Amino acid sequence: YEKYLVAPINEEQKVYILLGLAEIYKLKLNYKVANNYYGKAKEVINLIDNKELEFFHHVKMAEFYRKRGLFLEADGQLKLAEKKKKKKNINDSFLAMFYSRKAALFTEHFFQPDSTLFYANKALTLAKKNNDKDLIFYSTLEIAGVFEEKREYKKSIQYLEELIESAKRNNFVQQETDAQINYTRLLIKDNQLKKALDESMNALDFS
Repeated sequence: YEKYLVAPINEEQKVYILLGLAEIYKLKLNYKVANNYYGKAKEVINLIDNKELEFFHHVKMAEFYRKRGLFLEADGQLKLAEKKKKKKNINDSFLAMFYSRKAALFTEHFFQPDSTLFYANKALTLAKKNNDKDLIFYSTLEIAGVFEEKREYKKSIQYLEELIESAKRNNFVQQETDAQINYTRLLIKDNQLKKALDESMNALDFS
């Protein structure tokens, strides 16, 4: 990323590079440096006056705040993105991320499973349209979580079984691990103890 930052093709590419660097430092939990790159990206966006990238930046900042547990700030960013969405047609990829972040916030902060389900389904529909396998996975995982919250364990288990198979097909190691952990936990909740034990042994072999 830093190599391409020296001579970007255009200002839009520069924004994506800066956001990519912010993402890297966010994952490293170096929030100060990440925030610096988010700020630089915003400066470029303001210069080129690109409303769609402004929307995308708000979504990225919402995730940045959510990851740090700053839910009110995350909600504020999504509200700003919502205003942009009303004034400008936004591409499906950005919209899918927006709805995904809305779903996560309703899970972790507002604790409203019906709203989580609504937004996760919107994210899933757009993710499938764009063939975004990563977002398909995590939107479906969010939906499985809603049915767990509603104590519809068998329905949640069904979603998780589909996710595990999908992760295997796409060689998504981390996603398969996430789904497997949730799957075993749900089997225990549903009193399928022998199957849960078998899955635990499978998970050990997988690791």
